[in-house]
Amino acid sequence: MKSPIKSPFVLSPTRIKILEHDLFSARIDLDVKGLLRIAQISGIFSGITIIIAVFLFDRFLFTIADLFFDPQYAVLTIPLTLVVALAAGIGVYYAIISYPKIEMGNRKRAIEASMHDMVSYMYALHHCGATLYASIRSMAKYADYYGDAAKEFRQVVSDMDFCGYDQFTALQRLADTTPSPKMRYFISEFSSTYRSVGNAEIFLYGKLSEMQEETRIAQKNYLSSLATIAEMYITLFVAGPLFVVIVIMVIGMISGSDPTILASVVYLMLPIGTAIFIILLDTLNQGYIIERIRMPASGVLYYPQKEVTKASVDETPLFDQMEKYDKRRKVQEFIHHPLAGLKETPELVFFFSIPLAVIVGIILYINMVTIPFSLYLIYEWGSAVDDVIVVGILIAMVPYALFYGKKASHDRKIEAALPDFSRQLGSLVKHNMTIPRAIELTAQEGRSYIQKDIKALDRDLKWGEKLTSGLKRFADRMKNLSVDRMVILVSETEHFTNNMSTTLDLLYHESKTSESLKQERKSDMSVYVVIIYMSFAVFLFVQIVMSDVFLEIMIDNSDALSYLSSGSGSGFPAQLYQMIIYHSVLIHGFCSGLVAGMMGTGSAKGGIKHSCIMLAVGAIIFIMANMVM
Repeated sequence: MKSPIKSPFVLSPTRIKILEHDLFSARIDLDVKGLLRIAQISGIFSGITIIIAVFLFDRFLFTIADLFFDPQYAVLTIPLTLVVALAAGIGVYYAIISYPKIEMGNRKRAIEASMHDMVSYMYALHHCGATLYASIRSMAKYADYYGDAAKEFRQVVSDMDFCGYDQFTALQRLADTTPSPKMRYFISEFSSTYRSVGNAEIFLYGKLSEMQEETRIAQKNYLSSLATIAEMYITLFVAGPLFVVIVIMVIGMISGSDPTILASVVYLMLPIGTAIFIILLDTLNQGYIIERIRMPASGVLYYPQKEVTKASVDETPLFDQMEKYDKRRKVQEFIHHPLAGLKETPELVFFFSIPLAVIVGIILYINMVTIPFSLYLIYEWGSAVDDVIVVGILIAMVPYALFYGKKASHDRKIEAALPDFSRQLGSLVKHNMTIPRAIELTAQEGRSYIQKDIKALDRDLKWGEKLTSGLKRFADRMKNLSVDRMVILVSETEHFTNNMSTTLDLLYHESKTSESLKQERKSDMSVYVVIIYMSFAVFLFVQIVMSDVFLEIMIDNSDALSYLSSGSGSGFPAQLYQMIIYHSVLIHGFCSGLVAGMMGTGSAKGGIKHSCIMLAVGAIIFIMANMVM
């Protein structure tokens, strides 16, 4: 007896169990039935959409023949449309049920990238005498500051609180469901070590040393790969376009053809190739970005003598009003102190720079561009409007580049000052001095970049602020993730040990190691930024020679070369080639700046500054060269 044909929209029990596990590992708040329902509805909707789109295209756009009602065409059109719609529906269905796997891969990379910070925090807690239960809860509480690896421990706390599991069973369940094999091995070894020895300090120290060595090796591999990537960039985006320009110009000079291939290389291949190159660099980069959030409020009551009583009425509307007030307060703070808001969040400057760029662009367009926009005059119009676009881009991007650079420099200086601050406090606390007294002496005698904030912290403590809440106010003023972690570690280890010098020494060594790695990376990567600038200078020089020297010579000798073609060499579009060459300089400069930012800082945001510099320099030098030559 033949087995019945299985529907592509029905999964086997084994596949459903796997999907359930994937949903849990991906931390997607959805059950299997809900995901399958969404996938089925989306698949059916996409199939129906394909059918309707083809039908509307036939009725209103394709008027040559009636593809659906003419029997001559309907025999082929209707089955083909149904097959395409069915394939689209099945494709969308399986794409949606495959989403948990994709999310698991993303979480795996994020977990493994943040494991070093998590292990460092766990080791500091255990070194200061924290128990396994206390360290797990502390890690879950401050997981937002230590990345996705720390957020995994929230599942452990949830299992202990709501499912009644003991800490070892909850850890084993985490090891079974985490998407990262590296995290799975760590949890298993950590749990078994604690079961057998009763303390995991030595294990965590060894694991921390191992991860530090892995970080150094990964950084060396990344820096060594940058040399190959820089050579690829010069070959593909400097020598390659120059070769294409020369070949196409010679062919165009002989045949008098339109430079469509050159235009496609400049306007399509350069931006798309740069985007692919940036994605490649981002994939190879070992960095992990954690968005900073505001420090949680201290649990210490400001008015301990006041008794907290249960409300007699439902206060849920009051909480909603408080949320609305918090949102309004952020807007009001930005309105009252816009400069401080821009320094903290540089992206907000686009609310001012983009409208200004549009206004200036409109004014320049009205006064400078006399050629109307038309598909038949697209090249002439493009040659007239390109400088207006350059000015608009610079007006929109330069303020962001300035504020982002200032913020990045401020953060680097803060992180560079933290090791000395931790060392000073640790050396004073070692001699039986309290932390508030050590902070007071550091505020009086220190000369670091964060001296102003240290004095503010000392002032808060003198006015009666508790140490924990004072440190959190200190972190909120600094608005730096490294400072947040320092404050969290000091506040937490205070509950487990009286010898805070141990914590401060750990902070010093960890911050010093991290800072030395950053300095090594910065010094090595700055070389590649210089290479990008030199490659752009070569590209700019060659393009100016091609436009103002070589192209002019070819035009002057067009009659001597006309015998090589069937047409006349006088039809060679010289101005069109000059415009495309000029645009290639602008596009190459902007794209090279983004690549320089990725190579120098690991972020395309840091490349906006280089893009603006290369764009402005390229435009000015090219225009001046045209005027001189």
